[in-house]
Amino acid sequence: MGLVTAKEVAKAINVEKYGVLGTFSGWILMKVLKISTLNKIYDHNKHLEDVAFLNGILDEMEIKFEIPEEDLKRLPKDGAYITISNHPLGGIDGILLLKLMLEREPNFKIIANFLLHRIVPLKKYIMPVNPFENHKDAKSSVVGIKETLRHLSDGKPLGIFPAGEVSTYKDGKLVVDKPWEEGALKLIRKAKVPVVPIYFHAKNSRLFYWLSKIDDTLRTAKLPSELLTQKDRVIKVRIGKPISVNEQNEIESFEEYSEFLR
Repeated sequence: MGLVTAKEVAKAINVEKYGVLGTFSGWILMKVLKISTLNKIYDHNKHLEDVAFLNGILDEMEIKFEIPEEDLKRLPKDGAYITISNHPLGGIDGILLLKLMLEREPNFKIIANFLLHRIVPLKKYIMPVNPFENHKDAKSSVVGIKETLRHLSDGKPLGIFPAGEVSTYKDGKLVVDKPWEEGALKLIRKAKVPVVPIYFHAKNSRLFYWLSKIDDTLRTAKLPSELLTQKDRVIKVRIGKPISVNEQNEIESFEEYSEFLR
């Protein structure tokens, strides 16, 4: 079974109520958006584990990336810390982050969106509950935050995409993150661990941004197939200097803290 089914696509575009016809519409959309191709790539590699799975996916999608060696040396060698990243792609950026980190830190986990949650070989590296998703009830959010803080208190690193959603156009020009989730920023501050900025220089297809302007549902339906749009592009990754707890404590207001991390 692939990552996404025709019934799920039908539900995403609100045509599931039409039964077989709705499912058929979902199947057609899967073909048009190349989600079926994504499912095949996943099926080819789902028997692999850990970094081998990540490498298999990246190789089959022909995704290339660059990161300076000196940037990798900025990662703390031990103890808990949080990586914060922009979210330009909504899927591949999470896969690249896991590859880069797991090759150096096997205890690394990330808080991820719905798409990465569906990838079985990565389950042990994804926090089981994303406390910042809008549909989560209060109890689930509290559980998610407690599990996240426990992971950090055990001395293990964590990755967060504070925007929570994939980047989009602003004023028709620049591709930028949406405002960062207040809950994510509060969790980062509460954790009291070093923060490591990681930046992905990349963007999705023009069709994705065009659909985003029309309807959020269409944007969500297109997101899985965006994993296929990075072929023949080079994603540039940069790692910034770790921000110590002392540096974070010097910033008093929450608004200034948010701007400082961005």
